[in-house]
Amino acid sequence: MLNQVNLKVINHNSRIKTYHGIAEDYFASIPKDFKIDLVTAGRSFHWMDHEEIIKQLKNHLKPEGLFISVGENDGGIWNRKADWAQMMKNLIFCGFHLKKDFKPTNGIKIDWIRTRDKLKTIGEIQEVEFKAELIWSSDQIINLYLSSAGLFEWLGNEIDDFKLKSKEKLLSMNQQDKFIFDFTIGMTIVKKYKASAV
Repeated sequence: MLNQVNLKVINHNSRIKTYHGIAEDYFASIPKDFKIDLVTAGRSFHWMDHEEIIKQLKNHLKPEGLFISVGENDGGIWNRKADWAQMMKNLIFCGFHLKKDFKPTNGIKIDWIRTRDKLKTIGEIQEVEFKAELIWSSDQIINLYLSSAGLFEWLGNEIDDFKLKSKEKLLSMNQQDKFIFDFTIGMTIVKKYKASAV
């Protein structure tokens, strides 16, 4: 992602800077008086230390600045009901005999009610949900699984075999290489209060 930003944007806008690391460390690296208009988390807030991030958002968001967290509201790829998703899950767990301690996860277990209450200490919360449907190819599906929950690392030297078998099975299900990928996206939008203390 950073390479894409560097290729497409940085050469045209010297005000854009990229940072490689975790959000908690980024906030710790910027001056305490640095204020931000907008912070977004794209399908990533569930991995973060919420206590720390919320503290940093309180410090660094400008009055009426926004924090927007975007994520899937349908359980992610491991809970999909489509035939192709069931086949992929079966192939991963049965065909490749992953170690028994491999547990797909959508992030750190968190108490969303508590987190939501803490977000309210920053500002007003609005929650939006929308449904979408895409047509994906077998390559897109395979890459999605490989990028999820550490599967790439778990497969190790079996990655090429996994790609080949997945592609064969997916194309046997749909020779046109078009699969319906429907999902529900939820957005939590927090608008910081005008007053600095609440």
